[in-house]
Amino acid sequence: MKSNRLTRAASVTAISAGLFAGTFGIASAATTHHPAKATTHATSTAPSKGAPGDHRGPGGFRGLGGVITAINGSTLTVSGPDGKSISVVMTSSTTVSRDGATATQASLAVGDHINVRPDMASLPATPPTTPPTSVNASAIDVRSPGVGGKVVSVDTSGSTSTIVVADEQGFYRTIVTNASTTYQKDGATGSAADVTVGAQVRGLGSVDANHTTLDASSIAVGQPKAPSTSAGMPDGDGPGGPGFGGPGGF
Repeated sequence: MKSNRLTRAASVTAISAGLFAGTFGIASAATTHHPAKATTHATSTAPSKGAPGDHRGPGGFRGLGGVITAINGSTLTVSGPDGKSISVVMTSSTTVSRDGATATQASLAVGDHINVRPDMASLPATPPTTPPTSVNASAIDVRSPGVGGKVVSVDTSGSTSTIVVADEQGFYRTIVTNASTTYQKDGATGSAADVTVGAQVRGLGSVDANHTTLDASSIAVGQPKAPSTSAGMPDGDGPGGPGFGGPGGF
C-alpha cells in the first residue's frame, strides 16, 4: 500500500514538474514573442517624422535637388526643376560625394546636378507654410549626367573616340571620350580596348554643347561592383529616387 502511495506521489510530482516546465516554456515564448510584436507595432507607427510632402517626411526634404547656378563662398544657389532657386549653405561638417565617391566642397562647380540632405537640426520644428529660401546642408551628392546601353559602333579614327550605344528602348545615344576618360570593366580598372561592339557600357560626364552627346569623364564596361554602404547618400523615400528627393521642386 505504501509502495502504491509512493508511486502515485512520484507521478503527481512528475506531472507537476512537467506542467511547470510547460508553463515556463509558454511564458518564455510569450516573453520572447511580445517584444517582436512591440517592435512591429513601433515600426508601423514610425512615420512620426511627417507625411510625404512635409519637409520632415520620409526621405528627408521634399525635392531638394537641382542644378548649381552660382557659388559664393560656402553658399550655393541651386535651381530646381521648376526654376525656383534656393540657397544651400555648407558648413565645415557638410560632406560631399560625386557619383558615390567621396569628394570635396571645393570640387563643386556651377552646372553640377546635386541632391541635398538638409541639416535637420536647422529646420523649424513645425513645417513652414511656404518653401524656405535657404537651408543648411548636412550632405551633398553630385550626380553626373549618364548614358548607357549596348555598343552599336566605336569610331577611334579621330583625336577623340565616338561610341554609339542603343539604350533599353532602342534609342541611339552618342558618347565621346578623350585622353582623360577613365575606364572600368566589371568593377576593375579597364581601358578603351574594352569598349567593343555588343558590350554593355555606361558613361558619366557632362552634356556636350550640342545637347545630344555625352562628353564622358568615365566609362564603365560590364557589371560594376556593388557600391559601398558608406559611399554616397543614405537611402530614403524622397521623390526622385533614393536619398533626399531630387526632381520635384522645393
